Amino acid sequence: MDYCLYHHGILGQKWGVRRFQNKDGTRTNAGKTRYRSGSVYGEAGPLTYKKIVDSTKQTVESVSNLNKQTTPDRPNRDLSEMSNKELQDYITRKSLEKKYNELANSESTKTGREKMNEWLSTTSSILGVASAALGIAVAVHELKK
Repeated sequence: MDYCLYHHGILGQKWGVRRFQNKDGTRTNAGKTRYRSGSVYGEAGPLTYKKIVDSTKQTVESVSNLNKQTTPDRPNRDLSEMSNKELQDYITRKSLEKKYNELANSESTKTGREKMNEWLSTTSSILGVASAALGIAVAVHELKK
């Protein structure tokens, strides 16, 4: 038994005629309105997807900047090349940073950090699900073309 799939296009539509596109490829006024409102994608239009991608990039950049800020810095030169004043300033700075970190890591701030870590893990999970849904929506849209 042979099975065949036939597709004859949209009923009443002429061959090669696009509903929201001029012959030169530009969009008609109705096409501009349709794609701007996002009715093709439901609630979220193409501009929303671009905003999601941009905000994801900004989040990744801010996390990497935060990581750069929290990594300990080393002196740029060899210690034998540093003067006594420079070495003393460096040691004083590191000592002050150590005391500050001891105060900042007290019991009162640990609960705030735990809540922030919980929030970050939740939002990263949501972001992962949203990006997966975005990928599926774009794939479905491309398949419908």
